[in-house]
Amino acid sequence: MDIFLSYCWKDDEIANKIYDYFKKNHSITLHRDKIDIKNWGSIKEYMQSLNDMEYIILIISENYLKSSNCMYEVLETIRDRKYRNKIFPVVLDKGIYNPINKAKYVRYWENEFNELKNAIDGINTQNLGNLSNDLKHYQNIASNISDFIDTVADMNNPLVDGIEEAIEQVLYDREILVAKKDDNKCEKSVNILPTVSSEPTDLEIDTYVNQCYKSGRILLKQKCHEIEKNNPMIKVKIEDVDTRNTIYHFYKNGQTTRKIKYSLGSMFGGNDSIMISNNPISSNSYNGMYQVQYRDGKIGLKTMMGFGSNGLMSVEEMVEQIWKEYIELYLRY
Repeated sequence: MDIFLSYCWKDDEIANKIYDYFKKNHSITLHRDKIDIKNWGSIKEYMQSLNDMEYIILIISENYLKSSNCMYEVLETIRDRKYRNKIFPVVLDKGIYNPINKAKYVRYWENEFNELKNAIDGINTQNLGNLSNDLKHYQNIASNISDFIDTVADMNNPLVDGIEEAIEQVLYDREILVAKKDDNKCEKSVNILPTVSSEPTDLEIDTYVNQCYKSGRILLKQKCHEIEKNNPMIKVKIEDVDTRNTIYHFYKNGQTTRKIKYSLGSMFGGNDSIMISNNPISSNSYNGMYQVQYRDGKIGLKTMMGFGSNGLMSVEEMVEQIWKEYIELYLRY
């Protein structure tokens, strides 16, 4: 799968972070100008390759919206009438949601157009070269930037922190990554409790619970697909609120029979627990909690509320318990 990374070089830091994250996934090729364009290669030809990409990540900032090259990539993107379904906006400048700031960007490109128009006024047509094309380019940006910003502002864009995981989750939800063999291997391996030589640090615990949360979300989705396949009366709607909260809506013969929220959080703030709630609307109501515990050289999950034994659990065992105690029981009748 080919993904194009569209960004301004002034926003290199977040571009590096996203590129490094997806570079580890060998089924994804992330195209980036600094990597793909060789010395003396054609920049415009590279930007036109957008049409061949399956998805596009756009790092949107003030620098981006005032860059001629970046806006050329936007104009290439919006040529596809269904472009909204193939873009992942990463919004660094929340000010674009303000109509006044949106108007400022339109005015900026109108000024760029007028300045260039005045500069070339009086030059013989045969001597203009590509300057007339540059003028048309500025006019196209001024004409389209407001609609483009409206489209981005209408999307429920997640926070920049954790944006890589949010993009990855969408690819899982669209079943682009789920069917890979490596994922099946991952599903079997999560049932093994990791062995550690000493009591884990806070950083190791945070890293482990994040991995458990993401693996659990994949496993829950697989179980939802499985029950839909085996029971045509049941349909499941999976709503990814953000990178730390997913709501599962279960319908039987079209009627709601169960809702649960699967979250990464804590009763006291932070992200040290996996939480289950029967009331997805409430942010403070939880019926189940799984925390990381260290015992006899191994780390695993321990249920702190609801059902289950006092022993350490693997991710797969946690998901099986969640399914049995919080979901399956309510789908039988």
